[in-house]
Amino acid sequence: MLFDYHFPFNAAIVLELASLLNDGAEHADSINILVGYLQKAGEQGNESAADCARIVMEFGDVVARLKSPSPKSRNGVQGEVHAGSVGYIMNNTEGQETQEEQTATYEELLSWFTEGLT
Repeated sequence: MLFDYHFPFNAAIVLELASLLNDGAEHADSINILVGYLQKAGEQGNESAADCARIVMEFGDVVARLKSPSPKSRNGVQGEVHAGSVGYIMNNTEGQETQEEQTATYEELLSWFTEGLT
């Protein structure tokens, strides 16, 4: 029987994106369940599901890095919070972001998506 793993993958990505706007803790359990499901299918030989699990986890690290004012992501990997990142904008007490900062945020998110396509 052939299963389509795109639905759990899409659901996990949507929840990760939603965590950019809200407290991500409310979605963490659901994301973990979906990633676990994909990982289990990957362990049983489904390479597509394994890739989907890896992408969701990597995207989760990107989301955590963007939201975090600290230089560490969820997995403890060093990263930077740039002036245009979501983490900076959300924690910026000055309140106003420039066009340059908005562009930097857009480019960071776009680079993550386009890297996965190559």
